[in-house]
Amino acid sequence: MHSTVNNAKLIEQGGPISKDLDMTHSTITDRFQTTIPVEVRQAFNLTPRQRISYEVRPDGSAILRPVPNLDNLFGSVKLNRPVASPREEKQGAIEAIARGAASEGTQ
Repeated sequence: MHSTVNNAKLIEQGGPISKDLDMTHSTITDRFQTTIPVEVRQAFNLTPRQRISYEVRPDGSAILRPVPNLDNLFGSVKLNRPVASPREEKQGAIEAIARGAASEGTQ
């Protein structure tokens, strides 16, 4: 169900969605739940169980943003050193545990 709404409050993902697009609607249930219309789910690439955040602005409008999950963030942080292999990570953990045990023994 589509209807054009003048002066519609925009839902954004990084930038405003064109005011020329038809605005979609949904209804809030007695438990304050709603179904996100398929057009919005597709525009935001939303997936089931994905978290979303809301920013309420002083003018009464709101911004909806998908919260990226860890899989989407993989590779987004650049390290100043090469990534350790699983074997190196395990050896580092063993050494850290040994250092902790040694310091407890000296106290």
